[in-house]
Amino acid sequence: MGKSRDTYTAKEYFIWSNKSEILYPWERQYVDWDFLAHEKKRIDDISKWYKTFQKVDYKDNNVDISLYAVPVELSSSWKAAIVENNMNYMGLATLPNSPQHLLMCLIPYDKKQPQEYGPIKITSSKRIRIYNKHYKEYEYALVIEDWEPLKSDFIYIDVPYEKQIINNILKETLIDDKKITSSLQAPIISAPYLNGALGGISLSSFSLNSPLGKELVKSISLLVPPEYRAFRPPEKAYMGKKFQYSKGIKFHLAERPIIDDKIFSGIVPSRYDFLDNELFKRVNFQGEYSIFSTFSPGQGYVTQLMKEFLTKYPNTDITLPLSLDNLLDSKINIAKLKKEINEDIWMQVVFTRQFQPGLDKKSSKHFNSLSDLLYQDYDTLLSEIYKNSTEREHVVKSMHHKSKYNLKRLAQSLARVDENNSISENNFEKARGIIVDNFTDLVNHKDVHKFADKIKTRKENERYSVIQTEIINSPSSTAMEIFNEIEYTGLFKDIYDLQSLLDWLIKNGHITENEEKRYQWSPYHVY
Repeated sequence: MGKSRDTYTAKEYFIWSNKSEILYPWERQYVDWDFLAHEKKRIDDISKWYKTFQKVDYKDNNVDISLYAVPVELSSSWKAAIVENNMNYMGLATLPNSPQHLLMCLIPYDKKQPQEYGPIKITSSKRIRIYNKHYKEYEYALVIEDWEPLKSDFIYIDVPYEKQIINNILKETLIDDKKITSSLQAPIISAPYLNGALGGISLSSFSLNSPLGKELVKSISLLVPPEYRAFRPPEKAYMGKKFQYSKGIKFHLAERPIIDDKIFSGIVPSRYDFLDNELFKRVNFQGEYSIFSTFSPGQGYVTQLMKEFLTKYPNTDITLPLSLDNLLDSKINIAKLKKEINEDIWMQVVFTRQFQPGLDKKSSKHFNSLSDLLYQDYDTLLSEIYKNSTEREHVVKSMHHKSKYNLKRLAQSLARVDENNSISENNFEKARGIIVDNFTDLVNHKDVHKFADKIKTRKENERYSVIQTEIINSPSSTAMEIFNEIEYTGLFKDIYDLQSLLDWLIKNGHITENEEKRYQWSPYHVY
């Protein structure tokens, strides 16, 4: 897990602490009071297995048991005793942050060492006794003959919970608006990473930095289980505590959830390029990478800002064209949301993410049909802003290329909400509705409307406008990449014609060119 600033208190981070005076997980004592349901189940399951392990003749190569690998500190004499057995060592724990049924473990050198604080399934093992000649004492240990890693969210599976509660909680605590609650829920439920296609759901809100917006992003991030969160636990919990297991043996327990192939990143960037960086990480992540973020307009001239609003709209799967502050009545709502966060929500998130709805022949037909309609939606909504059909076509085309994949991912997320492994036509219809409704609100936004009115009265050169749209939409493109995207407009005879205009734009401060001959639109050009 990457290092990040500690912005969550232990009381906020550990939801079991709402009913307890205890702050840190290793301090918990009463199973029926201090532990969550999925933790209680683990303690109960491992307790039964542990009794079997303690039998003198324990050796069962067919028993599957899941435990967490945790680091241990050994005295020199214990290390020597283990070396005599020609083994490596580690600790095993029922929970990585609590001293429930700790156990020494030995692994042959030719076996891969498990990741610290990660869960493993032991498929073949036996008990041995290690004798320490220096202490004249012995310890029982589990020799792992075969094992395999487990997904970090395995702990939430097969535990009873209240279903279909996320949307209801968002509705009851934040806002009674189906479109907005469905939008807020989508990054939490996410979309599958299938066949190398982008996974997860990204959401941005068209707003400035605000304390209320920051608090909402922070609270929404707590709706996913710790194993999905991009942020680090509170520092003291992360550093953990060392427990004296026996003379010369200490177990290091800590709150260090392992991120596998699912990430939820809640960010409040001061500049859009920070969100760009997060989106870049998402593209390069082999799994589900969801983002919940604010969206702050950049700086520049009217035509540039307008095009940035439009071309950046599909950069995230969902773009809410209103301030997060406007979603809420008061800070009391967020306080209520925090109180409602429980493990049932986490278990629903994990359960729904087991569904992997992809495109088959039938759903592909729905996808293509609704994607075509989405193109027409954009064209209609922009017809009053861009009277010139060539210019409008290029804006619509640049937006639609990204939006059609957003449509697919949103439909997949909605199919998960329905607990289906197939995407229905209704899922695509709802996904299109979310995209079109939000874009309609964006076009009608007072600031965008103001910019649009100025664009209508300005006669802009077609060639200039199309290049501006393309470079804003695809920054750091080469001249050839730009030409390939705009050749269909017929506005440029060839690459030579385009390069001539690009050089003029550089000379007059409209665009910049880096050492690799890639172009960026300058926010301070003179026009």
